[in-house]
Amino acid sequence: MKLSLTALFFAFAISSWGQNAALDQLYTSTPNAHSRQMAQAKLVDFVAAQLRKRESAKSEVQFVNRLVKSVHAEFLRSYKPYVHINEPFETGTYDCLTGTAIFSIVLTELGLPHQIIETNYHIFLTIEGKEQKYLLETTDKLFGLKTQSAEINASLDQYKQNKLGSVATGAHYYRFKENLFRTVAPSQLKGLLHFNQAVVAFNSHNFSCCIEQLELAKQNYDNPRVRELAELVSESIVSSMLSDKEKYVLLMKLASFEESVLASR
Repeated sequence: MKLSLTALFFAFAISSWGQNAALDQLYTSTPNAHSRQMAQAKLVDFVAAQLRKRESAKSEVQFVNRLVKSVHAEFLRSYKPYVHINEPFETGTYDCLTGTAIFSIVLTELGLPHQIIETNYHIFLTIEGKEQKYLLETTDKLFGLKTQSAEINASLDQYKQNKLGSVATGAHYYRFKENLFRTVAPSQLKGLLHFNQAVVAFNSHNFSCCIEQLELAKQNYDNPRVRELAELVSESIVSSMLSDKEKYVLLMKLASFEESVLASR
């Protein structure tokens, strides 16, 4: 999840209630909530098919490998930054956050314990299988699943460095001050979805929308990046060409994020 200036979820049977609860929560982050029932139906059919496939798999590794390919083929077909949660179900477009959310729901339904781990600019999964541990990078269709201990450890070491990936020529990037590498609860993913939309609004210089999305992000998952972006928004408002009245109204909306930001103006 990059700032471009580029900015930047255990049952062994199908649990419709669990899927509904997860989707209900995540879908409140998108303006296209009408497609939730369609997404639910797709997930129920997909999980049922995977349960049948697990019975014929020769090993857990084989099943997990096939599962990852199946999720990509069904839901995660084309990468696009900062998409809403409905888009993988409707158009097959996804990013690291929505891809991770869908994999988490599927893994939960299949009884595969896992963790969601966030870094400054990315989010990924580790899976605790009965036979071994796996690491899953959802945006890499070919090599995103790591099954060997050496490559898992190498990937973890790389993520902990919190380095920006490839950058666009001529683009400006914001580097977060915090050094994040921690587990995220499924219920907190909604907050990250709102944070991403705050980034989109910031990049469009829509400060009012950005602040609204930051407030929703804070309500669902208050984390250091929310506060850092809020400070960055404040600085951008002050240096903007907006009128003093417009600046005052926007800065007052940021008061709940960082009182000291306003006190210094």
